[in-house]
Amino acid sequence: MRHHLRCDRRTFTSHHSGGRYADDGQVSILVVLAVGLFLIMFVGFGVDMTNLFLHRQMSQNAADSACIAAVMDMQRQRINGTCHTAGGTAYPCGNFTGTGTLGTAFDCQGNSNYAPCQYAALNGYSSPSPTPLPAGAVTNGVHVSFPPSIPGVVTPDPSITGPYPFIQVDVYDGVRVYFSSWLSGSSTQAVHSLAKCGLQTATQPIPILVLDPTEPKSFQVSGNPTLQIVGGPNRSIQVNSDASAAQASGDAAYLSAQNNKVQVDLTLAGMNYNGADFGVTGGPTTQSEPSPFNTNSPFGWRAGVNPVGDPFVTLPPPPDPGPPAAAPNQVTSVPPLTPHCLDNANPCHVLPAGGVGSAAQLAGCPLNAINVPPMYECDGCPDPNKQCLEYGPGDWAGGIQVKQGTAIFNPGVYYIQGGSLQLGPSGVARSSTVAGNGSMGAIFYLTCTKPGSCTSGNVANVLIDAQSGTCPACALPIDVFDTSRAHCPNDTAWDVRMGILPSVSGNVLMAPCTTLGTYVGAVMPNVGTDTLGPERGILLFADRSAAPANGETLNGQGGFLLAGTMYFRDCPSLLTTGTCNQPPTDYQTNLGLWGGAGSGTRVFGEIVTDQLSLNGNSGITMDLNPWSRPILKVELLQ
Repeated sequence: MRHHLRCDRRTFTSHHSGGRYADDGQVSILVVLAVGLFLIMFVGFGVDMTNLFLHRQMSQNAADSACIAAVMDMQRQRINGTCHTAGGTAYPCGNFTGTGTLGTAFDCQGNSNYAPCQYAALNGYSSPSPTPLPAGAVTNGVHVSFPPSIPGVVTPDPSITGPYPFIQVDVYDGVRVYFSSWLSGSSTQAVHSLAKCGLQTATQPIPILVLDPTEPKSFQVSGNPTLQIVGGPNRSIQVNSDASAAQASGDAAYLSAQNNKVQVDLTLAGMNYNGADFGVTGGPTTQSEPSPFNTNSPFGWRAGVNPVGDPFVTLPPPPDPGPPAAAPNQVTSVPPLTPHCLDNANPCHVLPAGGVGSAAQLAGCPLNAINVPPMYECDGCPDPNKQCLEYGPGDWAGGIQVKQGTAIFNPGVYYIQGGSLQLGPSGVARSSTVAGNGSMGAIFYLTCTKPGSCTSGNVANVLIDAQSGTCPACALPIDVFDTSRAHCPNDTAWDVRMGILPSVSGNVLMAPCTTLGTYVGAVMPNVGTDTLGPERGILLFADRSAAPANGETLNGQGGFLLAGTMYFRDCPSLLTTGTCNQPPTDYQTNLGLWGGAGSGTRVFGEIVTDQLSLNGNSGITMDLNPWSRPILKVELLQ
């Protein structure tokens, strides 16, 4: 009995120390299943989220590229007015910028030829469905809209950008999901990406700018001319025409390459004087180097670039100065070799009868004046033969012709109302240093008797004849002009690499000294009011209401210095709508640098014109200003 009990106790004790219950291990199995299920769900959700993230990145790339493509076409449409096929057929840039389309939101479904839709498709979003997407469908859609404003972004001046400066592209992607559908109850998850772009105004250096959007040979070099550009921006020449060789009439830019001569030399151009680009929207796609075009690597010929807008698109004409205060003052001739006074410092005055001026009157004369007969002494008159006319600012009906003598132009605004500003054979023109209106230069507005309402038959033009700048018949040679006098107060010294000669012997015309490069008092939207400053502004400004019948011509063999910008446009509605009619209605002003122009010729400034041609044996060295101007640019905003 006692033995039996001990056995039971041992059995009992053994049961507690090493036995198993019937439900042992079930909790562990549940834990393992729970952890496994959690890991499977975690991996599943991770796969879904990773897939959604990748689609989010893809859709954002598509939205960004579509938005940039769209706004670039908006910029081109705004600047050039339209685009053209290789065959010359006009169409709205990007196929969505035409009247009635631009500003109207659209889906890419059914509009696959629109530029933003094409770029979205190239990035994997062909938009087979409308937006918003159908519920539960694995598909995608692209929506394009034109918001009136963007938070945090300044809305630009509509006279520059047009009424629709902003564009938004929304990309919707219906992505198949698996484990996450347990929570959402939907087998798809919509991924949404958007991009906002816009046209903005900014400043950048402006090169020689040829604005005609369609004309073949809108920039043309023929004969044996040479155009050399020194300094300035890193794109020295921009031709906006989209004409290409596929068109029967030829390329936008034409260089004839006669005698293997370099006709456009940009080797010393650019911000660092080591080369610059030639940009052309159309063709040709390439130019052989070194003839007829030459620059230094990495710069070169850039075809297919977007056009650059007119930097003066909102600039109003200079104010009408009214009738001139007096007729030109005549300086009578003196016998050859008679001692004379070349007065570079004082305004015109009449020396007293009897022939001898006072010490104060003669203090600034480089030569001693002895027994000078009564005459007018003109400020800056370079003609020792005293064949001088001194002009003042005002309305000059019928134009100004300088022939067989020397003209001195006092500072101010000149309205050339019909006829021409003509520097004829044996005529020399020089800018005066008298106070005038205080701008230290002249601006010539080429217009008609009804400014702003001109026709090609009555609008004035500029004409510098082949024999201008010299006086072969003069007994004494015309004095040279010290080019240091072309500096505005407080401007920086010219870099020696610009090759500005110490003196020139021919015509010298200088624009007003300004801050913004226009004229004193000019109001530039989003920029400010121009004031007296260190930069030469606009020298020759064409009335934009018509193109002169015979174009603008700079010729001559005597060499000359033009310090200032030449601005020649034909676009009557520019200030009212900000756009131009397509050629041949508008864009018909042609600036010609022809004949023998260029014996020592320097142009310090810029050229902005509809068309530009060089012909004959001209040789022009342009020292481009590095000053910035307001332009229209493209930005990805959000």
